[in-house]
Amino acid sequence: MGFKREDLGNHKCCVCHQGVAHGGGITFYRLSVERFMLDVQGIRQTAGLEMHFGGGQAGAVLANIMGADPDIAQPLTDKPITLFMCEDCACMKPKPLALLVEEACPTDDSNDEAKDHTG
Repeated sequence: MGFKREDLGNHKCCVCHQGVAHGGGITFYRLSVERFMLDVQGIRQTAGLEMHFGGGQAGAVLANIMGADPDIAQPLTDKPITLFMCEDCACMKPKPLALLVEEACPTDDSNDEAKDHTG
């Protein structure tokens, strides 16, 4: 998917908050970020079934065929978060991804991470 001038002009670098080509560069990054939480109950169920069928690769294959194949990770957001980053910031200004995502997300009074995602 390409960008029209009006589309790209609405996006700023998530680090320096300038346009993605502010330094004269011709490349930039569009990052699509999704955050997941491991589902401990699903992992235990899967591991238990694999052990029941003898463990190892053969046990994993049989468990996959015979079991319910539960999800072992659940998304914490409804859709991916899209971030834009200029080339300068991508190469020269390290900043933790979690902080960039937090800054890009609108604040929400509910605590999504505290929700029970164990199935």
